[in-house]
Amino acid sequence: MRTILFGTILTLLISCQTKKDLVEYKDGRQLLTLNHQKRNGDSLRLPTVLRVPSDSIPTGGQHLTKLFLDNADFKLIDAYIDCAVVDNPSVDTIPNTENKWKRLSGCKMGLTIKNDTILIYMTPENPGTYKFHDITILTRGKEKIYRTQHYTFNYKIYKR
Repeated sequence: MRTILFGTILTLLISCQTKKDLVEYKDGRQLLTLNHQKRNGDSLRLPTVLRVPSDSIPTGGQHLTKLFLDNADFKLIDAYIDCAVVDNPSVDTIPNTENKWKRLSGCKMGLTIKNDTILIYMTPENPGTYKFHDITILTRGKEKIYRTQHYTFNYKIYKR
């Protein structure tokens, strides 16, 4: 009798300590509900987006800005601008080879990604201070969970 009671108590203790997997899927798409959490609910720090070169750009010619993540545990999957706000954002976990811009719900226009770096080409013409479009960045961590984060930056165009 003591053995059965001890086994029951031990089973309850172990099951109470195990956290539920919070990743959700609907119609073959992962819901983007864990942007700041690990799959067990613990807090997660998203990677910082870094940018090169500086925020001053001369007029004339083409300019290349590169964005990348500061944490190699996250793979940069895609980046989009002009994303609509949707009620239940989700991502297609299987890349659509015909049109990759349909991968993230609400997003239609993607940016170029090469070697875990977002490439933004600009041809500045008018001097002034500007703010780049809001960028929605799609990442995947070591847990194979997709997450999104937003980034934008200010830049100044000066006459050469």
